[in-house]
Amino acid sequence: MSKLRLSVIGAGSWVSASHLPVLAERGDVQFVGVCRTGADELTAVKERWGFEVASEHYLDVLAVQPDIVIVASASAFHFEHAKAALLAGAHVLVEKPFTINSQDAWELDRIASQVGRQIVVSFGHNFRPIVLGARALLDDHGG
Repeated sequence: MSKLRLSVIGAGSWVSASHLPVLAERGDVQFVGVCRTGADELTAVKERWGFEVASEHYLDVLAVQPDIVIVASASAFHFEHAKAALLAGAHVLVEKPFTINSQDAWELDRIASQVGRQIVVSFGHNFRPIVLGARALLDDHGG
C-alpha cells in the first residue's frame, strides 16, 4: 500500500501538538513538505517529524505533489493556501476559522467539487475524552 503524502502549511505549535503526533502513529502517512515562518522553527519541525522538504514559502511544499495538506497558517491566508492546495490536487484540512468571509468559503467548496477533492474544517475537540464524557452525561440525563 502506498502512503499518503502530507504537506503542512503553517506548522505552528497546534499542528505539532495535535495533528502531527496522530499522523505519525499511522503507517500510511509520509511527511513530505512543511512550511512555516522562522528559519530556526522550520528546521526544528522538519527534523523532529522527518519532513523531506521545508520552506518558508507554501508553493514549495505543494510542488512536492502531496496527496493531503493541512492548512494551519494565519487565518487571513487560509483561502489562498487552501485554494492553492486544492488546485495542486490535494485533499485539504483547514484549521478554524475556515475563511474570513463566506464568499471565500463557498469558492473553496466550488473548487473542491470541480477538482474532485475533499476539503474539511478541523474540529478535533469533538472526539476528546472530556467532550465524549460530557456528551455521555448529557445523554444519560436527557440532554
